[in-house]
Amino acid sequence: MKRRRWLLLYLLLLLASHGWRAWRPPSPHAPASGIRRIELPPGTAGNPDPVLLPWRSWKPASPEGGKPVLLLHGSPGSSRDFRTLGPATGERRLALAPDLPGFGASHPHLPDYSHRAHAQYLLAWLGLMDLESVHLVAFSMSGGVALHLLEAAPERFVSLSLISAIGVQEWELTGNYALNHLLHRLQHRGLWTLLHGLPHFGWLDDGMLDLSFSRNFLDSDQRPYRIWLERLKHPTLILHGARDFLVPLAAAREHHRLIENSRLEILDANHFFLFSQGQQVAEHLTPFWDQVESYGPPTPGEFLPFRLDRSDRSDAERVPASWQENPNRKARPWLLAAAAAHACVPAAWHAGEQSSQWPGSGWSHFAFLGLGSFGASGFWILLGRWLLPSRPWSSRRWIWVFLLRPLPGAHAIFFAVLGSHRPQSRPRIPLWAMAALSSWFWTGLAFGLGNAAIPFPGVA
Repeated sequence: MKRRRWLLLYLLLLLASHGWRAWRPPSPHAPASGIRRIELPPGTAGNPDPVLLPWRSWKPASPEGGKPVLLLHGSPGSSRDFRTLGPATGERRLALAPDLPGFGASHPHLPDYSHRAHAQYLLAWLGLMDLESVHLVAFSMSGGVALHLLEAAPERFVSLSLISAIGVQEWELTGNYALNHLLHRLQHRGLWTLLHGLPHFGWLDDGMLDLSFSRNFLDSDQRPYRIWLERLKHPTLILHGARDFLVPLAAAREHHRLIENSRLEILDANHFFLFSQGQQVAEHLTPFWDQVESYGPPTPGEFLPFRLDRSDRSDAERVPASWQENPNRKARPWLLAAAAAHACVPAAWHAGEQSSQWPGSGWSHFAFLGLGSFGASGFWILLGRWLLPSRPWSSRRWIWVFLLRPLPGAHAIFFAVLGSHRPQSRPRIPLWAMAALSSWFWTGLAFGLGNAAIPFPGVA
């Protein structure tokens, strides 16, 4: 009875919270000092509504400086990411840092948060701002946005600078598109549950890790970036930290190898050196821009005003450079376990497909996949045991445990209901053993078939 009272109180608070949020829905933040806004027309990036796009700018004292600079932040992030680099860059050039739609002081609700959509919003914004030729600087996630911009309108950009930036799919998380998107979907559903399942009265709506952040990764596809990097002709400077734990240094080396006209500079720093070392970053960027501009504009149809020194070009193997170089290799088993907890069969299938690139790791990955699958069953069993009234158990129901475990849409409710059942006549094997047997059976079957590279229908 006491448990039901607490549950009723929680539901009343949750209902009141949703009522408060419906009455005061999230809206674009009031612009801070120094931020301006411009309205992008309906239809931009497939959005039927107009979108407010805010930006910060830093202007040089003399109008005789070089070409403007477009600074793109990461995810989660905003134009505040450039609070030190922006002023340092603006000493000689006009520097502009927009809040990408869905982030910072921009419009919070969009139909599409992908890199492609962000690039389309930015191209519309550049047109309204009458900016025809700019240097492009991309930090972290916006490396993907920059590649879309360069594919869509290469003539608008003079150079590219990648700072701790993402790129090729093979060096993102597990390296596999389908596995990564299972993890992104799990992250998105977790954040959605947090935002809609807790009575926070709007307090979490302005959090840094919101649905814009999770949708940004979920809606994007990095698979084309390898080809785009290979055919990129713009002069490119790659700045990367040797201790980057989010985007491995091997990714930067691979981007340098793929981009014919690029230079790689490795700093003794982690992923976030942009925030604390903005002045030092500007000291790397400014000479690069001066060098690009000193050769004058390229001829029509050409984007190679000069060739960068490629004496440091790596002759490493194509993909991946080395399994041992990937800092995610130790975290990968746990990432696979998380993916299997969300959808065990697709996760095991794609892990099996990818196992040829993970030498000596097949058995450990299989074990962690089964652990994640079984862990999800156990969680729902315990939750059902705590929340639901007790029911009698029949030993004949073990077959449903075995058959329904791999179905992502059924196992949560099924195992929660199953957890409320107590043995009336002793089952042949305990419930936890049935769940474990089912988890590892389906995991092993999917892992083996994926390793044999048999197409799995319905999974991208």
